[in-house]
Amino acid sequence: MLASNNAANYRRFFTSLVTSLLLFNGVGCSSNNPTSKTTQAENQIETPVQQQRFDGITITVATFDKPIGVGVERRAREFEKLTGANVNMVKLPLKDVFSSMQREFSNKTNRYDVVVFSPQWMADFVVPGYLENLTPLA
Repeated sequence: MLASNNAANYRRFFTSLVTSLLLFNGVGCSSNNPTSKTTQAENQIETPVQQQRFDGITITVATFDKPIGVGVERRAREFEKLTGANVNMVKLPLKDVFSSMQREFSNKTNRYDVVVFSPQWMADFVVPGYLENLTPLA
């Protein structure tokens, strides 16, 4: 029973992580520029739900080195502040991202908890069953 509770906690944690990263990236990539009548504080999204804490849990996020990794790392640090989790960043050179992720997935080493990759590789990762749909966990 303890193992299933831990698995459920990790699933909730990863669902929270993915949701937060997507939210932060959506906000960070927004083309909504403040006008002279609005301030950045007025444009921030308020989170009505109390964030769940994950103190003591460490996850590993793999992504491209530059430029994408810079934004992902910024969002990861914000996620750490909100949740108490530790995020270990693995930033791979562009030429190594696909092969490194595919090798880790096929060998089932579970080195990466979260990956940020190019959408064109989706079929390469979905068809063999490397990715898990988190929608039912939300």
